[in-house]
Amino acid sequence: MSESNSALEAEELVMDHRAVNDVPTERACMSCGESFASEGWHNRLCLRCRKRSEPDFV
Repeated sequence: MSESNSALEAEELVMDHRAVNDVPTERACMSCGESFASEGWHNRLCLRCRKRSEPDFV
C-alpha cells in the first residue's frame, strides 16, 4: 500500500468519526476574524493566529 492510499484511508477514518455537520468549511478566525479554510469544528483559529500562539521552543 502506498503512502497516499494510507493518508486517504486515515482521512476517511477521521471523517467517519465526526458529526454529520462537522465538515471542512470557510470560518471566521476566533482571534482575528479573518476568513480561512477550517478543517472542522475543532479548527477555529487561522494558521497565522495558531502560529502566533505557539511557544518559540516547540
